[in-house]
Amino acid sequence: MDSYSHGNITKAEYIMCMSTDMRGRYRRFCSQKGYDSSSKSAADKFMDLLLEEEQRRMEVPVYAADSENDYDSSDKDNNTEETYAARIFREWNNDPDKIQEMLTSYEAGVVTKWRYMHPTNNNDEQCAMDTSVELTTVRQWWNVVDYILGSNDGYPVTPKDYNQSTIVSIIRNCVPRNLR
Repeated sequence: MDSYSHGNITKAEYIMCMSTDMRGRYRRFCSQKGYDSSSKSAADKFMDLLLEEEQRRMEVPVYAADSENDYDSSDKDNNTEETYAARIFREWNNDPDKIQEMLTSYEAGVVTKWRYMHPTNNNDEQCAMDTSVELTTVRQWWNVVDYILGSNDGYPVTPKDYNQSTIVSIIRNCVPRNLR
């Protein structure tokens, strides 16, 4: 947000720094409308759409749901949509072998470092070329940044520096103690 507000990145680049779910939604929006996802006008129209949706949500009275006869307060918890990062975190934590492999994989750190250093680039083939890591391995560890995000309740983790040991520390600290 700071980079966008200071004019260091475009609105389209800012959108590509958002959650995986939001980036996917933006790509679908551009595809459906026939827009170039890197264009200023596409980014403007998408952000306008998001603002309109937010305004509509704010206009719905809080008590509206209470007036419905079939309202059940337990539905509130059941209707919350899990974010992509939260799903990755949950699924990976249910696979202790994957967690152990991630903790011992040098390439997991390399791919994660590349993703942190290129937040708007979603090209896994470019990552493979830049890091000399096999494409299948890049794809295996592509979502480590989402795992980290999911471990932090959706709040981004920004490394103090981008050396390999810092990245490995971040990954290790995101894994619940009982899985290390």
